[in-house]
Amino acid sequence: MPNVPQAIRGVLDVIRLRWSVEILVVLGEGPQRYTDLQLAITITSGQPVYNRTLTDSLRLLEGNGLVEHAPAHVDVSAYQLTEAGRELRELLDDLRGWGERHRTDLGP
Repeated sequence: MPNVPQAIRGVLDVIRLRWSVEILVVLGEGPQRYTDLQLAITITSGQPVYNRTLTDSLRLLEGNGLVEHAPAHVDVSAYQLTEAGRELRELLDDLRGWGERHRTDLGP
């Protein structure tokens, strides 16, 4: 039987990376070019997203099989979620719902 706490910790290690949750949420809406992804995260978070940080996060998500960089059409490429990324996005939606239902029970 797999080590359940270790599997959960592995997922949490990935999603706690800077901008990972935001990337998964935005890409859950569909493929995005890099600049469009950067702008969407900046708008939703209200914070500037620096190229180096976003690139590092995208590379780590790609390395973990959650995001892929694929051609969208001629001379344009986009980032999109893999099947594993879409599954994780669904779990994040569930987690958000749980958090909203229990917000008053949780600490700051």
